[in-house]
Amino acid sequence: IKTVEGVEPSSHSDRRRILRKIGREDLRALYSDIMKTLHDDAFYEGVYQPDEVEYAIKKIEETITRLEKETRKER
Repeated sequence: IKTVEGVEPSSHSDRRRILRKIGREDLRALYSDIMKTLHDDAFYEGVYQPDEVEYAIKKIEETITRLEKETRKER
């Protein structure tokens, strides 16, 4: 977001709003899903499902790798 918009979001809702604004609905949906799994379910509700956490971490790693490649191409 900072690379594209030049701002650092201050909240989860800011991140989702900006991702939608810049046309990254794919990232907005993934962010929302992973945030629910790791933050809402595990942290607030105390529901820890190892397979869901492993899946979320794998998706985060894949997404970081993909975004790093995308930003290198833009430079």
